[in-house]
Amino acid sequence: MAVSQTQSISKEGNSKQNPLLGIVAKAFAILATFILSLTLLSYNPDDISIVQRGIGDHAIIHNWIGRCGAWISYTMISWFGLAVYPLLVLLIISVSCRVYGKRLRPLSTLYFVGIAISVFALSMLLGIFPQFMPALCDYLNITSTPGGVIGQRFCAPAQIGSQAGWMSYIVNPTGSLIISFSIMVISVIIVGWFDWHGHLLLAFEKIKASGVETEDEEELIDKNAKTVVKEKFVINQPEVVVAPPEKKEKTDETEPIQAKPKVVKAKKPKALIIPPDEKDIKDLQPIAAVDFSHFRLPSLKLLNDLENKESADPAEMHALKDILQSTLENFGIDATVVGATRGPRVTMF
Repeated sequence: MAVSQTQSISKEGNSKQNPLLGIVAKAFAILATFILSLTLLSYNPDDISIVQRGIGDHAIIHNWIGRCGAWISYTMISWFGLAVYPLLVLLIISVSCRVYGKRLRPLSTLYFVGIAISVFALSMLLGIFPQFMPALCDYLNITSTPGGVIGQRFCAPAQIGSQAGWMSYIVNPTGSLIISFSIMVISVIIVGWFDWHGHLLLAFEKIKASGVETEDEEELIDKNAKTVVKEKFVINQPEVVVAPPEKKEKTDETEPIQAKPKVVKAKKPKALIIPPDEKDIKDLQPIAAVDFSHFRLPSLKLLNDLENKESADPAEMHALKDILQSTLENFGIDATVVGATRGPRVTMF
């Protein structure tokens, strides 16, 4: 996968660097397919007798591409039979994809091998059925050989007056059918992997995007419907009309106006901090000291006596030194044990 990706990147880079080369290649592919289409569609069996035998110097060749077209069409039809016409359709589709397509894989040898194997397998498939489309085969002068020479030599069944194909000695016609059909399907898949894979991905992405858009539209429609329902509900509610106060006509009699009492919230009084006078400070007496005379310190008898351990045996220490020195020498460490210090838990050498 990594190699193919790097190859595709390099080829795409080359095509970007040489846009003129890509245009020339597309133009050549279109022209070659167009000429091949005219050659095969205007094939006439009488043209080959004129070309081969020179019958009638002034005879008219019916092929639209002339003598060259007559030779090409005769060779292809005689070798591959009716399989050349599906091949022509495959070439037209492939060239169209290459010219107008997007996300196409770069061409390689496998692509052209797939096209060649597809026409080869179709010729083998047609060779299994000698009576396929007899009228067209008679017109093209390939009677009883709709698969051409390839179909006749490989898959033709054993008949009176005709030689059986090579595969008929190995498998029966059903086996030949399965083998040739499998080869044709594999070759078409190879061609499609290069030409149609990108188109299928684009179509799938468009379908997926349209599905997302439809879901968004449905959500918007639901939201809009809810808002419309809310608006209708609000509109159907009875309106409350507030009538303006009636203006009383002025009369000579004056009515007493009663003043509304004002409610005043009582504020909390703030605490006043008054500094003490100097006289008050002098009158203050110090706090009496606490008497700790009745407390006694703990006795030393509460502590356990330390057992006097005897020092290590010098012979034992010397043996440990020898063991450590031999271990250092075995590991190739250039060090010498000089002395040792014995502790309660650890001995340091």
